Amino acid sequence: MQPGTDVGQVALLDERGATSVEYALLIALIAAVIVGAVAIFGGVVQDLFDFDFPG
Repeated sequence: MQPGTDVGQVALLDERGATSVEYALLIALIAAVIVGAVAIFGGVVQDLFDFDFPG
């Protein structure tokens, strides 16, 4: 950093942290969708495997 440079300006221009935060939010959203799908469809899928065929 050069003398006289404002630390806040440097932080705003450095996008590496923002990119990692965006990836973390994206992964959290995908995980939430997976958990929601399992919660909604888990019982239905379990019923498919619990079916006893006659005979």
